[in-house]
Amino acid sequence: MRLKEWFAWHFPELTKICNDNFVYTQLVMWAESRDKFVQEHKEEIAAITLNEEIAQNIIDAAKISMGMDINETDKLQVKKWAERCNELIKYRESLAQYLRDRMSAVAPNLGALVGELVGSKLIAHAGGLTNLSKYPASTIQIL
Repeated sequence: MRLKEWFAWHFPELTKICNDNFVYTQLVMWAESRDKFVQEHKEEIAAITLNEEIAQNIIDAAKISMGMDINETDKLQVKKWAERCNELIKYRESLAQYLRDRMSAVAPNLGALVGELVGSKLIAHAGGLTNLSKYPASTIQIL
């Protein structure tokens, strides 16, 4: 959200075109400024977005953008923040995969019934899988 807010001062149209946060951070890391989008690197943009239509929309929007110019220090800070956001997104995906693996090993039925995230939260609130299995349905509903 903060990265979109910062980069939107320079290229506000990109936030409406690109809804996926991971793709947005990759585009900001690659481009650093609107000028690189204007230079029509359609192949690179399409490789990042995985969609040629979106890539063309980005190029067209960059040509007529209403955003203000960005200086080198701001460009550097935005790029660093985009790199950090990209790392955090990848870390979050790895944690989600770890949670799926653990829930399928520890409580596959609970994971299938309510999902991995909710199931893990139920186990944590109950104080363990054994305690959760001893609770009546009304207590689980409260949890």
